[in-house]
Amino acid sequence: MNRTIIILLLFIALLCVAFWGNKQGWFFSKTVLKDFAITDTSGINKIYLVEKNGKDILLENINGTWMVNKTYEAYSTYLNQMFETLQKLQVKTPIPQSQMQSVIKLIASLHTKVEVYKNNQIFKTYYISHSNAQHNGSYMLLDGSSEPFICEVPGFDGMPNMHFPTDLNKWRSKVIFKIKSENIQSVKLEFPDNMSESYQVNYDNSSYILTPAATTKIDTGFIYYIKGFFNGKKGEGVSAEAYGTETTKENEDSIYHSTPMVILTVKQKGNKIDVLKIHAKHLSERTKAQFDPTNMKAAKYDTDRYYAFKNGDKEVIMLQDFVFGNLLRRKSQLAAPLNAQ
Repeated sequence: MNRTIIILLLFIALLCVAFWGNKQGWFFSKTVLKDFAITDTSGINKIYLVEKNGKDILLENINGTWMVNKTYEAYSTYLNQMFETLQKLQVKTPIPQSQMQSVIKLIASLHTKVEVYKNNQIFKTYYISHSNAQHNGSYMLLDGSSEPFICEVPGFDGMPNMHFPTDLNKWRSKVIFKIKSENIQSVKLEFPDNMSESYQVNYDNSSYILTPAATTKIDTGFIYYIKGFFNGKKGEGVSAEAYGTETTKENEDSIYHSTPMVILTVKQKGNKIDVLKIHAKHLSERTKAQFDPTNMKAAKYDTDRYYAFKNGDKEVIMLQDFVFGNLLRRKSQLAAPLNAQ
């Protein structure tokens, strides 16, 4: 009987040692992965981002063009930042054992899963959560690893998780025009509040015809500025500031049905026509000029930004006056130098 009790006690003791030893990693080695960087990003043709709540973004290289959700061209700035992050990702610090379980629970409950594909095969998968308490790194876990780490991007004053958003409007390209000057056939500017200020420029190689004809001298430099405007300063196209408004859907519909401030019509060779209806934007907290400098009364409209709708689509586009302001001249302003309004 005593022998049986002794054997049982020894068995229990061995089980306890085995359990504790396994917890400490004495008998069964843990898989700890920390090779986060993808230094060679060539061959990456797809990246899938999905949040725990199911919100997702699919980025794909389709025939040499990166697309978002198979519908929109990707915003090159965000794409380049993400690739740079993937190349430079590194462990900043390990997670203290005292915090390990709480961080693992945090990642499990709140994360963005990032699947990186090379040649259509999954190459690496990350789970990225929030920044740490010091806001100098993000909690990240490599698929297949038993331990997460705090990761950083050297030289970047921010957190890696910022470069993997699942907001469609952040990923889609903001370019609304990208037309080479030699393909411009005509440009028309209409001002509904005073149609006598409207005009059209028809281009034929190195010459142009203005209709209605001008009765005073005009700045021909501006006429050719119009022709080159739609391809951007470096051929990168002309971009909007953002999609969507600072207002409700009901207000968006009201803006769409209101009288536009300017109607811009661009005709390319091959009879492709784009129509951009530009509307005045009411003041918001973001508006810099809250007062009209001529009378120092509260301004009615934002002078820095406009709303626009392209080709009849009801999706609101936000434009900056810094980009479009010089283009939107009335006929009576065609004699002004290029850098003036």
